[in-house]
Amino acid sequence: MVANLYVDEDSRQLRFVDVLTSDFLGFERKHHPVPVELASEEDPGAITLGANQQSLESAPDFPDPHVVPDEERQRTIREHCGCS
Repeated sequence: MVANLYVDEDSRQLRFVDVLTSDFLGFERKHHPVPVELASEEDPGAITLGANQQSLESAPDFPDPHVVPDEERQRTIREHCGCS
């Protein structure tokens, strides 16, 4: 599920899609910012990620989804996803 979108304030370009994952019962929820380069729109209102579930779940999580990731975290996320 997409929880947030992160836009670069200067360029007004979409940079990350915040994907929310949860455990089997839905109790443990984690936010994983995914570079927009890995997302594509298949149908109106839906996106497809160019990353598998294991890659997504092993990506650095994002403890506070209400704060834009700092430069270092953005770089780490992009490197993990192969978008450096």
